[in-house]
Amino acid sequence: MAASSPAQSLDQIADTAAALRETLYSDASALAQRNLLDGQRLEGLKGPHGFRNLAFDLFALSAMMRDNWPAIAGKTAIQPAELDQAETLADRILTTVGQREQGPAVVAASAEIRQRAFSLFVSAYDHARRAISFLRWNEDDVDQIAPSLYAGRTTGRRKNSDTPAGRPVTPPEGAPKAPSAPEASKPAAPAATNGGTAGTSVGLPHSDPFLNR
Repeated sequence: MAASSPAQSLDQIADTAAALRETLYSDASALAQRNLLDGQRLEGLKGPHGFRNLAFDLFALSAMMRDNWPAIAGKTAIQPAELDQAETLADRILTTVGQREQGPAVVAASAEIRQRAFSLFVSAYDHARRAISFLRWNEDDVDQIAPSLYAGRTTGRRKNSDTPAGRPVTPPEGAPKAPSAPEASKPAAPAATNGGTAGTSVGLPHSDPFLNR
């Protein structure tokens, strides 16, 4: 969670750093016009656009004023605490940018460590369940002492019927009995046709040779 969580918001740090850079740059420009600072060093600033550029400018402005502090002390509203703040913000910006760039690698390494730790845990827990099952075989309460890690998960298979196959189901007491299957009806003897003996067609032995109209 620590590796995958976003680093401190760069936008919040950058807003504070940009405002402080503008203050330092304004005062440094006024001091450079009075020849109290080297104006060429101000021309080498990278500008406020971009996190790294902002951090480098804060370092440069702070170093410029510290190097000339005996000459500008009392001639500017800038205080040493503001120079400390500028250096701190610049360091935080560079650190946060570096963490963001290295984030995917850190997350991948943390995920691998987490998977290894979980595999070790599952293996140890399985051995513990086996030991408890052996010691509590007669009580059969291993699931109460060390429940399965996968208890409650459905497998998608249909549950078997409570009634074993082939065993007749006994209806509850008082329930109406199902009607018995009717006896198989015996095939009816074919009726006599054309006046012949029943079941014998005309023209065959024991049949009537005359056709009845």
